[in-house]
Amino acid sequence: MPSTARRLRLAAVLATAPLAACTSMFPDEDPTAGLERARMVENGPSAQRLGSDGYPLLGAFPNTAAPQLDNTTVANERRQLEAEAQVSAAMTGGNAAAYQQSVSQMQALGDKTRADVAAAVASTAPADAGAAAVGTPAPRLTPTR
Repeated sequence: MPSTARRLRLAAVLATAPLAACTSMFPDEDPTAGLERARMVENGPSAQRLGSDGYPLLGAFPNTAAPQLDNTTVANERRQLEAEAQVSAAMTGGNAAAYQQSVSQMQALGDKTRADVAAAVASTAPADAGAAAVGTPAPRLTPTR
């Protein structure tokens, strides 16, 4: 017979084994996305000014706005995005037709399957539904192809 100390050791191992598996359930203690974004903000002319203690200064508004993009940069970016949208629309046009064809094929297959099942059930159904003996197995339907 095992000693009491062995039993206690075995009980301790069995009690702590599930706890070791629980560590993967909980996410790592990573900083939140908001804190990560706050770290990426530059201390530029339009950023909140902080005091010597690191807290925002009340009433300390930015002196100037952040520099804006010039009109040519915006126009170039807009043209690039519109060109990418046209390419994407041209590429998905064929896919939309193929998708519609696939949907109609699946609908036709579903209609055929429903008709086949209805015909199979009608051909194997007893003349009087109440005449089937209790406890007898229902007839097996085999798919026809």
